[in-house]
Amino acid sequence: MTTVAPLSPPATVQLSTGSLLSVRGEDGQTQVVFKYAVESIGLDYSSQLKRLRRQPWASVVITTMQLPGDAQSRDFVTVPEDTFIMWAATLQASRVSPELRPMLVAFQTESKKALHAYWTEGVAFRREGETRKVTARRMTPTLLRQIYFSDVPEGRFFQHLYDNGYLLDQRKTRRDGNGNLTKDGYRHGHPRAGKGDRYFQLPEDMWVDANGRPRGRAVVRPDRVQELVEQLIEEGLAHNPSITRGTERRAISAGNVHDVEFRRGA
Repeated sequence: MTTVAPLSPPATVQLSTGSLLSVRGEDGQTQVVFKYAVESIGLDYSSQLKRLRRQPWASVVITTMQLPGDAQSRDFVTVPEDTFIMWAATLQASRVSPELRPMLVAFQTESKKALHAYWTEGVAFRREGETRKVTARRMTPTLLRQIYFSDVPEGRFFQHLYDNGYLLDQRKTRRDGNGNLTKDGYRHGHPRAGKGDRYFQLPEDMWVDANGRPRGRAVVRPDRVQELVEQLIEEGLAHNPSITRGTERRAISAGNVHDVEFRRGA
């Protein structure tokens, strides 16, 4: 197994639920500390490492690094970004406890973009010891469905949001230069006044189209995730087993998934 030295100190890349410990390798590749990721979703590190080593597409290396607060450098098993994405994609939700299932979904849907953003946006200008805040991916309606209502077809899920006063439905409501109805109005997917505003908000990274109109899709208000899930259940949407224990309903938001303490050692 190859042993490498990192080009920069290790960094925590935040996701909507949980985080990844990563480092920039000497070859310029982003490496993910495998033990931290595996144990963050409640899986056994040793068995997952053995499983990974059997895969023809996997690359596993030893990276020597010094973690913040540690007095010395230590060896950690790390995997390149692409190997980590493949590993996460092959995991089944049934292997992960219900409480940590949202973190697995974040690994599978967010990690590539989050890792790329952290290590490519301004990394050349980051001074040693400097930290840079990376905004976690927000809870979009699509991600909400994937975590809590994955048995509901996506089209039906969004139709429910439109029909029940959460989001504006402006499909085929805007005419182009030839007078033909186009796919959507510029406010399609924005929160509807009243009920929609309670649970959704516009993202900070709204963009302006060629006609000077603000574009962007709504995200769930961080403090209203659980309340929204309960409301959608009351309205009849079939929810995942991950938020049901017998007759008791449970919903997990980004704010109440407990941080997992990182344990040193490869």
